[in-house]
Amino acid sequence: MTRTKMVVVGLMLFTVQGAQGQETQLGHLKKDNPNELNVMFAQNEYCLGSYERIVNNELIKSRIKKLGEFAEMNVPILWVSITCTPMDSGTGLIFNIDVDFVRRVPAYNPQPGELSWTTITHSPSYGNHGYIRDSATETEQFISSALRGFVENALSDYLRINFDL
Repeated sequence: MTRTKMVVVGLMLFTVQGAQGQETQLGHLKKDNPNELNVMFAQNEYCLGSYERIVNNELIKSRIKKLGEFAEMNVPILWVSITCTPMDSGTGLIFNIDVDFVRRVPAYNPQPGELSWTTITHSPSYGNHGYIRDSATETEQFISSALRGFVENALSDYLRINFDL
């Protein structure tokens, strides 16, 4: 076996072993009613395009009813955030796409004026960040495609753990 084939086989084995261990890591996604999911979405003004529709379409394809962003305590919430920052030179855009599952839990000993809850972000995180030097149309297409993939992966994990798939 050549060295290249050995590396590829080694990576495949590592990926399979990682997927088996992931089942125990996704227990925080279990829900009494997995057909519904609270979703929080945020996008800043420098990100051209409307990306919330991509999240909504992925939920529809997964047959999951989108609930409001404020959930009862201790249930999974899909958190999607897209932040863009134009470069000072005007030749590109730095972007950050966060797709995570979070959970609100009661705060320990909140002080007067503080929130009575805190947010916990769970692993794995499905987002990424980068720099794009293309036109506005190409940038929107790139972010749309990346976001679709990240949300799809997050919802696949959610469905797999809740429906024993």
